[in-house]
Amino acid sequence: MKCFVLEYFVQKYAVPINSKFYIWFLSIFMATVATIVYSSLQMKKTDKSFSIFSTQSIVICYILGAFLFSLITVFFLPEWQIRLPFLLSLSTATLYLILFFLQHRQMVTLISALAWYFGAFVIGYLADDPFILIIFASLIFAFTIVPTVSLMFQRQREIDDALSELNS
Repeated sequence: MKCFVLEYFVQKYAVPINSKFYIWFLSIFMATVATIVYSSLQMKKTDKSFSIFSTQSIVICYILGAFLFSLITVFFLPEWQIRLPFLLSLSTATLYLILFFLQHRQMVTLISALAWYFGAFVIGYLADDPFILIIFASLIFAFTIVPTVSLMFQRQREIDDALSELNS
């Protein structure tokens, strides 16, 4: 999220920094490493083996694919940089749709998928406007972070309710 906001300001105010390295590469690399480490710790904690069809492996593969695609785009295909938010929006929407069918068909996941598709449409419509970077950052917050946090709170309430029933 911060990468897109920072890149918007770099473009808008023509800040003379190498945003490819100082914003994009370092942030995407750190996020990818953190995701892989966290996922491997979670799999060890739950005694799950790596399965190509598990939800975690699909998310890890998506993040790695998005990381590689973003790096290739930012460093080797500068003419595609403005299309990166559109392509990532489409792929994120598709990921949410896949997760919807794999994860007990939770409505919040379907709503996120549809919202990401709508966001991709808006970004595609505004194509060459650097403001799409801000729109994409807002999409990340509204349709990824907020639903994920709400699911976390919902699961915690379910656990608390189950524990209170056991203690009764």
